[in-house]
This record gives sequence, C-alpha cells and structure tokens, in this order.
Amino acid sequence: MNKLIRALIITSFFYCELHLNGQGIILDFGRVSREEIDLAHCTFDKEAEAIVLYDIGNSYFVRGASSPFNVYFERKTKIKILTNAGLDFANVEIPFYQEGDIYEQVVDLEANTYNFENGRLTVSKLDLKNCYDEKLNDSWTQKKFAMPDVREGSVIEYRYKIISPYVFNLRDWYFQWKIPVLQTQYQVKIIPFYEYSFILQGTTKLDHQTSYVESGLEEQFGGVSYKKMVYEFGMDNVPAFRDETLITSREDYIIKLDFQLSKVTQTSGISNTIITTWPEMIKALLKNDYFGKYTDKVEKSADKIFDIESLNGKNDLEKVKSIISFVKAGYNWNGEKTKFASKSLKDFLDEKTGNTGNINLFLTGLIRASGIEAYPVILSTRDHGKIKLDYPFNHFFNYVIVLVKTDKQTFLADATEVLSPYNQIPVRCINEKGLIISKDEVHWVPLENKISSMIKRKINIVLSPESETQICQINNSYTGYDALNMRNNFNDNVDKIEEEITDNSYKTIDSIKTSGFDDIENQYTVDYSTTIAAEVINNKFYVAPLLEEPISKNPLKQAKRDYPVDMTYPESRYFYSEIKIPDDYKFENIPENYSLDNSLTSVSYTTQIKDDKLIVSAVYTFKQGVYKAEDYSKIKYYFNQIIKKFNEKAVIVKK
Repeated sequence: MNKLIRALIITSFFYCELHLNGQGIILDFGRVSREEIDLAHCTFDKEAEAIVLYDIGNSYFVRGASSPFNVYFERKTKIKILTNAGLDFANVEIPFYQEGDIYEQVVDLEANTYNFENGRLTVSKLDLKNCYDEKLNDSWTQKKFAMPDVREGSVIEYRYKIISPYVFNLRDWYFQWKIPVLQTQYQVKIIPFYEYSFILQGTTKLDHQTSYVESGLEEQFGGVSYKKMVYEFGMDNVPAFRDETLITSREDYIIKLDFQLSKVTQTSGISNTIITTWPEMIKALLKNDYFGKYTDKVEKSADKIFDIESLNGKNDLEKVKSIISFVKAGYNWNGEKTKFASKSLKDFLDEKTGNTGNINLFLTGLIRASGIEAYPVILSTRDHGKIKLDYPFNHFFNYVIVLVKTDKQTFLADATEVLSPYNQIPVRCINEKGLIISKDEVHWVPLENKISSMIKRKINIVLSPESETQICQINNSYTGYDALNMRNNFNDNVDKIEEEITDNSYKTIDSIKTSGFDDIENQYTVDYSTTIAAEVINNKFYVAPLLEEPISKNPLKQAKRDYPVDMTYPESRYFYSEIKIPDDYKFENIPENYSLDNSLTSVSYTTQIKDDKLIVSAVYTFKQGVYKAEDYSKIKYYFNQIIKKFNEKAVIVKK
C-alpha cells in the first residue's frame, strides 16, 4: 500500500470518528480521534500543560462470596499531554484499602499511549510487569505505573476495576484536577441495604445531576425484592485547581463528592445507623480500649511510670512542664498520625516508641495522675482536611492532642513535637477546631495560635568603594513557629544553615554561629557575616538596606479566588539596618517612609540619616492566621506593597 493511500485511509478513519462524536472526544476505550491527536491547547486554559479529555467512573454492588455484597468501582480516563510539564500526569497511582490480610483488588488494568508520527498512528500498551505496589500506611497501598512511550503531544488512556469487600469505602469522586477537565462523569448504583450521605464540596451545583430507579427486573437478596437506585453526576469544562498557596489542603477546596456510609439495613429490617451524634461518638471513644480505657490505665499506673512525688511543692504549670518534658525525653513518636493508641501500654513502655495516640493519651493520663485536669482533643490535621461539623463521622479525625487546665491557664499540648514549647501544638494540627473528649458535654476548642511568630533581622553594612564591596553582618532571631521551623529543619547544624543561605541568598559566608537551640521556650538566633559585590552604575552605588532578607515574590498569584488565605498563624517580620559610608561619600537618595495599619495588616518603613549612617527600621505584620476569601485581593495588594518597599535601594555618591 503506497503512502498516499495509507494517509487517506487514516484521515478517513479520523473523520468518521469526529462525525460520530461532535466534540471529537471518543469515549470508547481503545480508540482515539484525530481531534484528540491534534489538540494543541485547552480553549479555556491557555497555560494548561495537559488536559483530561474524560474521566468516567461507576460504582455498583455485586453479591460477594465471603460477604453479602462487594463494592465494584470502574474507572476510565483519557488525557492529552500538551507540554513537557504535562508528562507528570503520565504517572498513575491507584490507591486501594486493606484491613489485616484482606485487601481490595485492582483488576482488569489496561493502559495505552497514542502517538501520531510520520503519517501513522502508533499505540504503546502498558506491560503489567512494569506496575508495582507501594505501601502508604497500615491501611492503604497504591498501585503505581508510568505510561509507556509518553511525550509532548501524546494521548494516554487507562482503565481499571477495584473490587472491595468494604461497603463503607464507596469511592469518592474528584471532578477537579490540577489540570483542566473537559468531561467528568460518575454513576453510582445504590442497593437498599446501604445508605450513604453525599457531601458536595467546592461548588453549590453540578452541571449534570439526576437520579432514577433502574429499569428491568427486580433482584432478590435474603427474601427482599429490590431495584437499584441510580445516581448520576457530571461536570464539563472544569478549570484546573492550581492555586495551593497559603491553604490548609487542596482536599478542603477542590470540587469533589464524598460518600459516607450512614446506615446499614439487614434483610430482617433491623437497621444499624453509622452516622452518629457527637455525644455518642464521645461515649464510644471513652469506652474504647485504645483510647479512653488506655488513658485510664495510664492514670492508674502513673506512680510506677513517673515519680509523682517529685512534683510536690511545684505549682500546676511547673508540674505539667515536668511531665511533658519527661514524655518528650523518654518516648519517641514513630511518625504515624492517629487518634488511637496502636499498642498496649505495656508494649509502649517497653519499646518507648509509638504513634500520636500512644504518646498523647499517655501524656493525658500522667497529667491527670498529678491532680491536674487534662482531656484528649481529637482533630483532623491540615493535610487530612477540615472537619465537617454537620457529619459526626469518626474517621474524619486522624489525630489527638491534649487540653490542659491548670489553676492559671488553659492550653493545648503535644508531646510528639520535641523542640516546641510546652504550650505550642505542631503546625500540622492548626486546622479550625478540635473536639474535646469529655463525658460531661460536647465542647469544641479552636486550634489556633494568636501569638505572632516573629523573625527579627539586624543588619550592619559597611560600604567599601575602593573594592566595590559591601561588608555585611546579619543577626537573625526567631520566635514561635519560626523558631520551631529553624530547629526542626536544621537541628542547629551550622553547615546546613550555611548551605541554605548560600543556595538562596549570598554566594559565600565569612563566619556563622547560632545560639538558643536548647532553650525551646525562647528565641533561636543565627549570626553570620558575608562580603558581597556592590552594585555600581555611573559611579553611583545602589545599596539595598535590607539586602536579600525581605520577601521578593508574591505567593498569591491568582487574579481572584473563592477560598481563604490560610497563613496558619500570625507572623511578623522586623528589620533594622545601618549602612555606614566613608566620610567623602553621601546619600544622594534614600527610600521614603511608608506606613499602613488596619485590622488585617500593619506595615511601617522609616529611614533617617545620622552622621555617616543610614538607619532603616521596617516591620510588617499579618495579624490573622486565616483571612476570609473576600480579603484575598487586599492581602495580595499588601504583599505587593511590602515587596516593593522593602526591596528599595539607597543611592550613594562621592561628595
């Protein structure tokens, strides 16, 4: 067959497909259209590095061999790779669940990559030998694979099926990706033995939503006749979710549909309600062997674990500090986040390591044994998503900390964070509200830190015109979460700190030292000196009084957005700088003073010339940890003003 005839046949094939599907997107697996191959950009997102052509899912129930029903989930997805950056979306991960030795099964996996080159369409099929399983934690594993022969311009597609004996694990559906989505559909067929709550997030309305009773003959189970209830959900032209700056987690804002098992009905008609009430949840936790009873056991055994008598003569706060220090020094967190203890008290005491449940429930029991009020507080960490207060589901919570009530103050504590002060919970826990587990009544506690974390930078610059250099001495002091970040990230290793500075700010460091690492309730400091080249244009020296220390790029880049700006905690940045120049030089131009102050932010920048020095004092504070969505444009503007002002330069000339 000559090349011309082959080309005509291919063109005819593509044309027929386009004619059959007006959008040019073929929904049948194993087929591709010319329009999909030729697609060069997304019409509603010119910057898209890839585009989901379709993402289609189905969930339904099938009679099981060892359980009444299994949940089947089928999915097929087709993606067009537009740029090199889009190649990341050719790496596929399929999470599946397990309890003990009973796994969900991933079956019927197929994947193809389509390329059009030299006048012909090529198809590269996935070799299943190139798939592998990666364990995420005790409950979740993911099957991973990379699509074969993917390049810029490829169309990829994959499909699979998950068979699950866990009826509570009806798959959620994500309508939104990090890239735009042309078409996304999800169909769920529900049988009358299981009821689910549907929780829609990120939008108030879907483009397509309908429900109906499935046609055909009735089915039978346990003497009960029934027909399936079909729910269909869909969206078209869904924008990419790109802006993940200053938010808790994309899970809180991305457009998705959550399914939560709320009720199970036996064929006898007896129902077991899964969705509970907050009081019932608290009561169940207090009776749980690895929660409430675990804490009780610690309290009863405390005198064998800790020298309670050593607390005699101390006030409440001193007692609590001693106990927190004892737990932090003697027991290690294994990195697992959960609200339940994972091992018995005996094993925990022997092994001296455990998850958040082991450590913080242990801490609760010891504090109670000292005669001070302490309660577990369950919460959802920032990466786990926000708690939905209308739905009292146990699995929304994945962490536990401690609420302590002394005679002088009430505060939250967490013994997993060794380098934090006694009353500072980890950043991962700052996520709206936590539920206090107390038998009296339902109480929520804000998970916030209203004390501003601060970085103070003191800078001394000596201008040396002869060598055209600036000799700089910089003193940085950190408090609050900024101090914790430094201690955790660098562990007082001056070589690592120097590497960080030279990678991001200055080419070389002449000397460096730190102080305050072990004094975790006070500031941590880093002092260093550096010599940098001066900027000289037409015999004029341009010197930035604050050097490379201020923020230089606005983290908020979107024109607008509909969700809060979450800075986690209030923060302040203070700068004090002195620039010394030789006697035969003068300041030709210096930055002007600037200030603003309102309920959201305060900014102050002042300058003065004193003898042969320019003195700059500058500070900005973001007063809230979280700003409302309607404040987005204001916060973005304040960042721009800070960046512009704090990076201005003084001009120095010879007299």
